[in-house]
Amino acid sequence: RITATELPPLVRVAVGVDPSTWGPEAGLQHETVGRGIETGIVVVGMDARNECYVIEDASCRKSPAEWAIDVVAAYRRHRANAIVPEINVGGWVVSTINTAAQGGELPRYAKNKAGRPGVQARTGKRARIEPIAAWYEAGHVHHVGRYEALEDQLVGWDPREAWSPDRIDAL
Repeated sequence: RITATELPPLVRVAVGVDPSTWGPEAGLQHETVGRGIETGIVVVGMDARNECYVIEDASCRKSPAEWAIDVVAAYRRHRANAIVPEINVGGWVVSTINTAAQGGELPRYAKNKAGRPGVQARTGKRARIEPIAAWYEAGHVHHVGRYEALEDQLVGWDPREAWSPDRIDAL
């Protein structure tokens, strides 16, 4: 963990977005916040030495229109190079973010293999989380400040459980 004054210059910044598919029909209760019903919004930067810095966790439990505003605000606040939205739930994720960006420049997006904005998760969560864990274990990921809910997911998620680690997915 480092402070904002210790943050080196960043050469790339991205806003990861794991949109929530939560709804009453899923049988989840609002009291289970942090257990996979939030939209994960995590901002990560990389310096010239390929060290990663978590600089914001803006994850929230809001409607798509509301969290899209938060995504655009984080993108602009951190002068990010790209938004990396998971689009497994559909193309509406990118269009919702673009709608929230009206009145300003549209954000840039990471592209998938088809050249379209967004990324699709094609492997299980465990397979996607293992590379992140390896970077942490090697000491290449640093938190700029404290992110208790994200850190709780990082150390507490068990891949045998049914809940989805939204903040980890955004990371």
